[in-house]
Amino acid sequence: MTPPVHERKDLSVHSGLATGDIRGVRASGLAAVARDLLTSIGYAVGVLRSLFTHHKRILLACENLLEADYLKTVWNVLARDTRLRGCVMPGRREEHPGERDQILSRLQLPGISLFASLFVRWDMVLVAAHGLRILTRPDRWPVVHVPHGPGDKTWGDPQLMHTYGRLCFDEKDRLRYTVMLEGSEQRRRLVEARDRRFAGKIAVVGNPLYDELLEKSGERERIRKELGIQPSQTLVFVMGTFREDSLFEAHGDVLLEAARPLIGEYQFVLSAHPQLYRRVPGKRDWKAFLHEQKNYGFFVRDPEQDFIPWMIASDILLTDHTGLCIYGALLGKPAVFVTVPDSAILRDSPTWRYREISLELDDPSRLESVLSSALKHYPHGQLRSLADEIHPYRGESARRVRDVLYPLLHVDLPRAVEEHQP
Repeated sequence: MTPPVHERKDLSVHSGLATGDIRGVRASGLAAVARDLLTSIGYAVGVLRSLFTHHKRILLACENLLEADYLKTVWNVLARDTRLRGCVMPGRREEHPGERDQILSRLQLPGISLFASLFVRWDMVLVAAHGLRILTRPDRWPVVHVPHGPGDKTWGDPQLMHTYGRLCFDEKDRLRYTVMLEGSEQRRRLVEARDRRFAGKIAVVGNPLYDELLEKSGERERIRKELGIQPSQTLVFVMGTFREDSLFEAHGDVLLEAARPLIGEYQFVLSAHPQLYRRVPGKRDWKAFLHEQKNYGFFVRDPEQDFIPWMIASDILLTDHTGLCIYGALLGKPAVFVTVPDSAILRDSPTWRYREISLELDDPSRLESVLSSALKHYPHGQLRSLADEIHPYRGESARRVRDVLYPLLHVDLPRAVEEHQP
């Protein structure tokens, strides 16, 4: 029988984790110090109590809402096991108001401050980015890196590669992770060939989020209706990363101007990277700008909103090298790429190959003709082959994640899981 899913109150009562919950009004000054001190004392009591139990304590270190989505895919694999207790450490600063509360709500776990987390002997720490060096200490506890998207960006320098770059190593050139989870065998081979320090440290488990996406794709008609997309409309998912060569920053104004006359036959949903929503003095308020586009008939998907329904509902992608585009490839979506420097993408990676088989939009005034051509003449055979390489272990991701993490936790697989292994 499958163990029941924990309710939030169970975590609070049995593990003492809720004493670290930092939801509520943001404090400052002495109030913040007092809060952290009381949190630490309360949590220490909970930890001492847990020494007499067999629960394993897992920290999800989560600096922003985007990371919460990635961490959630792995935590969901573990959450049904009554022997495991999870806790989330939200970011030290909010990228937008209310983000900490949103992170806690998204993960459905009690919270703890960074200060209090340092007094706990964790059985595992899960991260989805390269910050928080004080917690990514594999000499103290197992540290597992969860993919922060496909990780094919290089920012013009392979050592700045988003997932597998120099930020993976400490000041003594030691890898900061016990293991790095990966979705693709091809990407693992590319990374290990480029840097042998990663050899043996990358575990290809597939991606539970990929499995969720494929499972929900059968509900496309219902999703389109709920989103307000007419059956006759072609939905274009416009998505971009950030920095000066990204879709919105490099092409946004002229691209949207070209798209406005097409609304009717086409519909567009605009999806910008969370970093663009951060207010930077002297720079455009991208959130306000994008929401203004609603007046022209565009849909806008904000970072705190789930991207999966829009991805499933879409007919074609208009994209740069954002990691989200790979989810479109997995679903067999045709794509049009804006001009992106070759140096921004890891050569021969899935993102690189997706761009190679897609049309390039080098002149926004040609938007309608390029979209039409991509819809009519896309090489779907090549796209299917790419999708198989992106996610080689369809339906197996949860099992493969457990096979990697449970030995690190020094616990046996739950009997109910073992009985249902494929």
